Amino acid sequence: MIIIVFAIPILLILLGILIKYFKQYWLIAGYNTASQEEKEKINVEKLGNFIGNILFFLAAINLSGLLLKYFGYKLIGDLTWGLFIIAIIFMIIKGQSFYKDGKPAKRKMNRITIIIVLSIMLPVLVFVFGLIGYGITASKVIIDGELIQIRGMYEASVLKEAVTSIELLDEIPKIEGKVNGFDFGHINKGVFKIKDWGNGRLYLQSNKGPYLLIRYNTEEFILINYKNPDETIAVYKMISDDQ
Repeated sequence: MIIIVFAIPILLILLGILIKYFKQYWLIAGYNTASQEEKEKINVEKLGNFIGNILFFLAAINLSGLLLKYFGYKLIGDLTWGLFIIAIIFMIIKGQSFYKDGKPAKRKMNRITIIIVLSIMLPVLVFVFGLIGYGITASKVIIDGELIQIRGMYEASVLKEAVTSIELLDEIPKIEGKVNGFDFGHINKGVFKIKDWGNGRLYLQSNKGPYLLIRYNTEEFILINYKNPDETIAVYKMISDDQ
């Protein structure tokens, strides 16, 4: 399990060592596909040192994120991926400048390459950050006829007649892992495994109580809370009064 968690930083460090210290320049994307004429115009030793250092920096960012999440700073740990992406963009742009005369023979082509790379990455970044924005938006609970509905990411609905209990809790057991869901900082949405409870649906905006626990169909459950405790209590009252 530890090897899987640290697979990315370990791989980055190994690549950095191979490129910087063992001169395995064929591992550098772009350089390995360049013509012999182009390779002769590139200061490959400086390029190798630069790429190696960047790979070490990327590994450090990834390790920092893992450690921050391990010590409970999940939000800051997740945000390190933003720095990771910025470092990659910097590497792509800066990597175009390692020519012996300081001027690439195909400068126009290099600029086009950068534009193409960025044009691919930017939509991906927009999608990722849009997904994060959608994920961190608090789920809305409504009562629609005989249904209790949770709207938003990983929305769900439960028949009122299937509900066996509704209660407010100050604390919940440890969240052991994600089965199918979204987690960002202390926000958890989707199906998660809860210690001693098994798998259930979570719509959590905070790691602090109160938590609204809805049990239904005997063994299934939903956990809901908001950053503002009053909102959690209001949803509890709304559902309880309607039962």
